[in-house]
This record gives sequence, structure tokens and C-alpha cells, in this order.
Amino acid sequence: MFFSILSFSFFGLLLGILTGVIPGLHPNTISLLVFGYLVFDPMLTSVLIVSTAVSHTFFDFIPSIFLGAPNPDTALSVLPGHDMMMKGLGYEAIYLTAVGGVVSLSIVSVLLPIISIFIKMFYGLIKNNIHWILIFIILYMLLRDRKFFGFVSLVLSGTLGLIVLNNNMFGNNIIFPMLTGLFGTSAILYSMKAGKEIPIQRKELGSLNPKNILLGGLIGSISGIITGLLPGIGAAQATFLSQEVIGRRNNKMFMVAIGGVNTTVAIFSLFSLWLIGTPRSGVSVVIEKLISFNGSEMIIFSGIILLVSAISAILTIILSKKIIGLLRKIKYRTINFFTLFLIVTLVFILSGIYGVLILMLSTAIGMISILSGTRRTYLMGCLLLPTILFFL
Repeated sequence: MFFSILSFSFFGLLLGILTGVIPGLHPNTISLLVFGYLVFDPMLTSVLIVSTAVSHTFFDFIPSIFLGAPNPDTALSVLPGHDMMMKGLGYEAIYLTAVGGVVSLSIVSVLLPIISIFIKMFYGLIKNNIHWILIFIILYMLLRDRKFFGFVSLVLSGTLGLIVLNNNMFGNNIIFPMLTGLFGTSAILYSMKAGKEIPIQRKELGSLNPKNILLGGLIGSISGIITGLLPGIGAAQATFLSQEVIGRRNNKMFMVAIGGVNTTVAIFSLFSLWLIGTPRSGVSVVIEKLISFNGSEMIIFSGIILLVSAISAILTIILSKKIIGLLRKIKYRTINFFTLFLIVTLVFILSGIYGVLILMLSTAIGMISILSGTRRTYLMGCLLLPTILFFL
């Protein structure tokens, strides 16, 4: 059984690479396909699904940073990640997200015995107040910045999110074109208009402050734990909270934090089955139907998660170096054209003509934010406002 579990862990890791580097693919989709069409032992199927979900959290930063094609979990990484890439630090940005995932996972592993004792009390205190926390932070941002177009960006993206997320006619994959337009294609088009060229990317790491890495990992862990336990809250909302805690002072710390958020959310949405008896993601819903999640399963999956995370972090760093080598050989304008074509094609395949229309509309809203010079964090209104109304 041990070798079977190990084999399915590596198979899941490979699937995680696939879902991570191809924009629009998500472990939830793989989970449903495996659950619906493949007949394996329930435990081995669960191992495959969990390994895919964990591996995905490392590799999905590659398209968001290098191509500007985010998914809901990595949308805000486009902002500081793209900024670092345009300074020749794309490899370092990916490296920091991988390190963030490992550091946050290590922190969570150490604190898990303590967390498991107090989590139900904490869950009871915060579950009915998360919308007030989000409202407070949004009002704080608006009053701090006092930017008219910040408010406009928030309202427009929030309205778009409400329309998209509450309309069944758009299908299940409509979040991908919405976020890609707001954060990805809008930035790509602006770069093409400005005639920017990607600078030579350094394959060496700059100075990394161990304290900032540890602090970023801690912020990512806390945000991820909260997100993994609460209904209606995803990695994007947790990243938004993390960014407001860190501020714009330190892109490197933020990249560590967002890497930590992404991995911790995936883990705790699964561990919530054990801690509070409630699934918090598509992956955990499938796992709940396959096996009874108790203490012994918890130990097995903890080992699998640690193994897959360590290997995924190393492979992510290696793969990002390979991509940097390719970027040096291709003109940035050619990469932009290819990326736009790839995004539109994927959106049409996954979401149909409605997805393409949403992509165009969200790109226009993203351009308003860029051209007005306001913080693009306000574009997270597309998920924040629906979340607030959900809780209200």
C-alpha cells in the first residue's frame, strides 16, 4: 500500500504541474473528473486529488507572473510579480512564492497541535464577522487613498463580479476570463501600447532578508488558515488582506506571503474536514465523499502534503529558470501576442462566447485603473463585494 500511495502522490504532482502551468485549469476540475470517471481505491483516489491540489499551488504562479494569466488564487500576484519581472527579477518572484509555500507549510505543521485545540473557538468568533472586516478594510483604503478612480474601479469591478457570479447562464469557468481581463490582458495591452520590452532576467537571487521571509510566511499562514476554514472566502480575498497588512513597502515579502496563502488555503480547506467537519473547497468535497477523514488519515495526508510540497517547490524553481532562458530568445511583443491569443482561445474553449465578452469588459475596466494610475487592488472588488453580500 505504501508504494501505491507514493505512486499516486507523484501522479498527482504531475497533474498539479499541468493544472498550474495551463491557465484556466484547476484542481477542482481534475477532482471531479477523477471522481466521476476513474475507478480507483478511494484512499488512492484521495491521495491523487490532494497531491494535485497541493502541487498546483506552487506551479500556478508561473503563468500569472510570466504571462499575466491569473486564476482566482493568484490574481494579485500579477501586480508585484509583473513589476519584479519588468525589473529583471521574474525568477526571484517565482522563487519567493515557492519559498513562501514551504515556509508557511512548515509554520502550520509546527502550530497544528495548538491550532487544532483553539480552532473551533476561533471559527465561532470570526465566521459571522468576516464581512465587517472586509468592509472596514475597503473603507480604510478609500479614505486613505482618496482617489476617485479607485472608487470607480471598485464599483465597476464589484458590479461585474455580482453580475458574473450570480448568473448561471455564464457557466462555471467564468471567473477565469473576469480576473484575466482585470489583471492580465489589461496589463499586457498597456505594455504593448507603451512599447515596453522585457529586460534580461537575472537567474541569480538578490538580497533576501530572512526576517521578511519568515514574516511573510507567517502572514500567509494566518491568512490561509482563516480562508481555509471560512465559507465564501478564497485565496484571493486572503491575499487582499495580506497585501493590506504588508502594504506596498515590500514586494518581496508580499510574494512570500501570497505563496504561503495559496498553499495554506489548499491544505486547510482539506483539514477543515478534520477540524470542524465541514469541507471548504471542491477538492475537500470530493474527499469527503470518498473516505472518512479522521486522525489516522490526517497523519498520512500530512506526510503526503509535506513530500509533494518540497518536490513541487524545487521543480517550480527549476522550471522558472528554463522559462527565463526562453524569454531571452523571444521578443516581448511576440510573447504578448502569443499570450493574448492563448488567453482568448482558452476563454472561448472554457467559457464560450459569453466568456470572451466578459474578458473584453473586464479588460476595459482594468485599463481604466491602469490609465488613471490608481491601485489595481481595487479591482478585487469583483470578488470582495459578492463575498460581503454573501455574508450579509
